[in-house]
Amino acid sequence: MVGYISPSSVGMFRAKKHAANPQTQQTIEVWVYLLEVTETAPDWPERGKRTTRWVTCEAAARQLREPVLAHLCLRLAQS
Repeated sequence: MVGYISPSSVGMFRAKKHAANPQTQQTIEVWVYLLEVTETAPDWPERGKRTTRWVTCEAAARQLREPVLAHLCLRLAQS
């Protein structure tokens, strides 16, 4: 994706992440920034692992498993 990143974060949450060893977990901090997409690339490094779907903020909130991200999407839908 190519575009413009917001200068300040719209939110933060902590998540558990599995390391190479499945029995090892780390807690990571994820800071969320808005990206205004101006262009999409036909290929990217994680293409085989991730897909892109364009949905409304409301639809994204329903699909997200992370409550903080869902709340952020609902807040964005109202602005």
